[in-house]
Amino acid sequence: MTGFTSPKEGLFKPCLQLDAEDAKPLTKAEKLEMGKALYASTCQACHQADGKGIEKAFPPLVKSDYFAANPEKIIQVITMA
Repeated sequence: MTGFTSPKEGLFKPCLQLDAEDAKPLTKAEKLEMGKALYASTCQACHQADGKGIEKAFPPLVKSDYFAANPEKIIQVITMA
């Protein structure tokens, strides 16, 4: 996957402009790859590769009560934070 800027510049803001006829929906595999890249570049340093965080510094994302109570929160955190 190419053509995306850093999340700090806008979540998956396209660098390349495509005509509507050239655009196609992403496959599940492509979406997963984009998610992995986003996590690695934005979240992993603090929350670690396994999502368990760093005790007393960065909370775990794995088995998080905060996100489990409302899974929509993770979308808000990623897109607004």
